[in-house]
Amino acid sequence: YTLHKSYNGKITMYVKRAINNNELSSSGVVGLNKNRVIGFVEKPEPAEAPSRFINVGKYIISRDISMYFPKRSKFSFEQDFLQKVIKKIRVYVYRESSVWYPTDTPERLAIARSKW
Repeated sequence: YTLHKSYNGKITMYVKRAINNNELSSSGVVGLNKNRVIGFVEKPEPAEAPSRFINVGKYIISRDISMYFPKRSKFSFEQDFLQKVIKKIRVYVYRESSVWYPTDTPERLAIARSKW
């Protein structure tokens, strides 16, 4: 939280360096200028990825950005919101170094559970 405040941004996104191309093509990948996010691509082909840093799905979000949320009850945070506002608001990263297991499919969730 202290890092988020020091950035004076609206969102701090946790990212980690992808260890292989499969992680790149199955995750959201951020384009960076130092610690500021300048682009976000959901599940790109590895050759089209703007960096090797992937979104791990953890965020610190300032309360005042809700005005940018789509005006419907359900939306994809990454595709319907983040990709569209990345150029309008200040988004920064925290580079995560701990072990991370994606849980976006039943198979990946089972793998993550087996590691606990």
